[in-house]
Amino acid sequence: WRPSFWVFGTYRTGLNYFDNRAGTNVTEWANRLDLFGQLNLSGTERILVGLRSLDKELTASRLFTSYEFHDGQWLDGLNADIQTLFFEGDFGEIFPNLDPYDVHRYDIGFSVGRQPMSFQQGLLINEDMVDAVTVTRNTINGGGILNMRVTGVYVEGDINRNNNVHDPDSKMYGIFTETDLEVSTVNADVATVYSSNPQFGTMTAFGLSAIQRLHGFHNTYNTSFQVLGSFPHDGQTAASGQGELLFSQISLTPHHSNDLVYFNAFWAIDQFTSPARGTLAGGPLGQVGLLFAASGLGQYGAPLSNQATNAAGASLGYQLFYDKTRQQLIFEIGGRKDTNDVNNGAIGGAIRYQKAMGQHWIMLLDSFVAKQESRGVASGARIEFLAKF
Repeated sequence: WRPSFWVFGTYRTGLNYFDNRAGTNVTEWANRLDLFGQLNLSGTERILVGLRSLDKELTASRLFTSYEFHDGQWLDGLNADIQTLFFEGDFGEIFPNLDPYDVHRYDIGFSVGRQPMSFQQGLLINEDMVDAVTVTRNTINGGGILNMRVTGVYVEGDINRNNNVHDPDSKMYGIFTETDLEVSTVNADVATVYSSNPQFGTMTAFGLSAIQRLHGFHNTYNTSFQVLGSFPHDGQTAASGQGELLFSQISLTPHHSNDLVYFNAFWAIDQFTSPARGTLAGGPLGQVGLLFAASGLGQYGAPLSNQATNAAGASLGYQLFYDKTRQQLIFEIGGRKDTNDVNNGAIGGAIRYQKAMGQHWIMLLDSFVAKQESRGVASGARIEFLAKF
C-alpha cells in the first residue's frame, strides 16, 4: 500500500474595468487562489480538500481580496473556510471479497462530503460547494448502448438557489444519466429541491441533451442540443419558476486551419430556474458565449444578462489558434431580445486574447462593448495572469 499526497491549484490575479450602466462601475485589482490537497489512498479512493483563501462567500456573492481604485480602499476576502472536502471511492475495490472473481456488478462509485456539482454543461446545475452524497453506477451497456452512467445525488441544506441566494432550509434529490450511443451522447437529468422557506419555494427541474458530430455541407459539425424545464410545486418565486429553455451549440473547423467557428443560440420561455447555482455562476446562459459569461474574478460580470427569463438570443464567434495553439484570439458578437415586450434587448461585441507563458502561466486580455435599450453604452476591459501549479 503506497498512499500519496498531491498539492495543486490555480492562482489568478487581474486588473478589471467594468461599467454595465446598471449600477456596477468598478476599477479594481482582484485576486483568487484555489488550493487543493489530494490524499490518494488507492487507484480509486481519494480524499480531496480545497480552500479559496482569497475570496469568501457572502449571502449572494463572493468578496475577493482586492483593491478598488474608485474608492481607494482594500477589500479583505481572506478566509480559512473549507470549500471542498469529500471522500470518493468504489465499493467493489473497498470490499473486494464481495466479488473475488469480478463477475458481479459491484463496481459502484460514491462520494461523500462538500463538493462542486455541474450538470447539463452548467445549464441545469452549476454549484461550486454543496454537502452531498452521490452514488454512481457505470459501464451499463447492451441493446445499442455503448456505455451508460447513472448517478443518484442527495444534497443536505445550504444550497445556493437560482437567484444565487443562499437557502439554508433546502434539500435536493436528483438522478443524472449519461448514455453513449453510436451516433450521440445523451444526458437525461432530473432534480427536485425542497425548501421550508416560502421565499424560495420547492421545485423540480429536468434537462435533456444530445451531443454529436454531424456530417454535411463539406464539413463536420460539432453540435449540442438541450431542452430544459422547471416547475414550482407551490407557486412561483425568484428561486422556483415555471419555464423552459431551448439551447443549441454548433461549431466547425474551417478547412486547412485549426480555427473554430461557433454559433450558440437560446430561447427562454417564461421563467426557467435552476435547482442550484453558485454565487459566481450567474444565470444559466453563461455557456452562450463570452458576452454572457462572468469572469469569476472580482466584480467583472457578464456584459449581457445571462438570466433565462422570457428572452431569445445568440452569439457568433471565431476562435483563431496560432503559435502551435499557445496563443488564441476570439472575436464574438451577440445579443438577446425580450419576448414579453419589456424592451430590454441588448447587443454587444467582445474580444479575448490568450497566451501561454512558459509551462505554468497564462495571460488573458478581455474587452467588450454592449448596448441595452434605454441605457447608455456599457464597456469593460481586463487583463489577467493565471498560474497553474
